[in-house]
Amino acid sequence: MWASVYYEPPLSSLLHAFKHQGDMSVLPALVEIMRQHPPYWLDEVEVDAVLAMPLSKSRRIYRGFNQADELAVRLAGIYGWQVLHPNTVFRHPHAPQSTLKRADRQRNVRHAFEVEKSLVKNRKLLLIDDVVTTGATLAELSRILKRAGAQSIFCWSLARAQMKKF
Repeated sequence: MWASVYYEPPLSSLLHAFKHQGDMSVLPALVEIMRQHPPYWLDEVEVDAVLAMPLSKSRRIYRGFNQADELAVRLAGIYGWQVLHPNTVFRHPHAPQSTLKRADRQRNVRHAFEVEKSLVKNRKLLLIDDVVTTGATLAELSRILKRAGAQSIFCWSLARAQMKKF
């Protein structure tokens, strides 16, 4: 799992405008951050296809778009990757991860995904997400993709939340 930067100002403000206000004018800057801070292992791995972290249907309708799709499509254009169709993975509705405590996040995403096996079998996949906090969602989707026959799974997020210090 790789995150290009930490989720902190000014990035957090840009990402909020993009994700929650639909401000597409900040998308090129977000993609550029990822391009300038790629995973150290990116040149060493083979990627067959890119898959954006899916949203539930209700969340997609509410936002009008999937922010991870937007990042994935643009990164795929830069690197020459195939983008898997959003319907490759179905995400069941559940409580938003951002509303839950760390301990509840893993339970919340358990069995949250269904995968079209024929589209991922024997593939080397790169999952793209906007923000990773605990990693529970990426871990669960990776587990489901492996079970569906994916050969390998790599994860790249724009940002990572910093762990709270106690």
